Amino acid sequence: MITLPNTLQEIFDIVAKHLLNQGKKSVNHSGICYYRGKNGAKCAAGALIPDDQYDPKFEQSTWQELVRKEWVENKFAHQIQILQTIHDDADYEESWKDDLESFAKSHHLTFIVQ
Repeated sequence: MITLPNTLQEIFDIVAKHLLNQGKKSVNHSGICYYRGKNGAKCAAGALIPDDQYDPKFEQSTWQELVRKEWVENKFAHQIQILQTIHDDADYEESWKDDLESFAKSHHLTFIVQ
């Protein structure tokens, strides 16, 4: 089972830094969001899956299903799903930073990402 950081702040820091540094969505060749996409890209939730624990079968499941199947630890699943939605539904250039900042504010987190 994949273990996750103990706090939402740690999860947010990993995801926000990853997404802002990556600067593009993680998609397969058909343009569908994937935990591991083309050219080594990772989605928001994919950033929480260590490379040595990633399995292509994850791509057939939502984060909630990964939790239910006990492939990932059941911590902050709802918040991770929200972060995944920021990756999947928003355009990087237009709103990722703003959306991440709003998420941080609404969850009383610090948003200091370089």
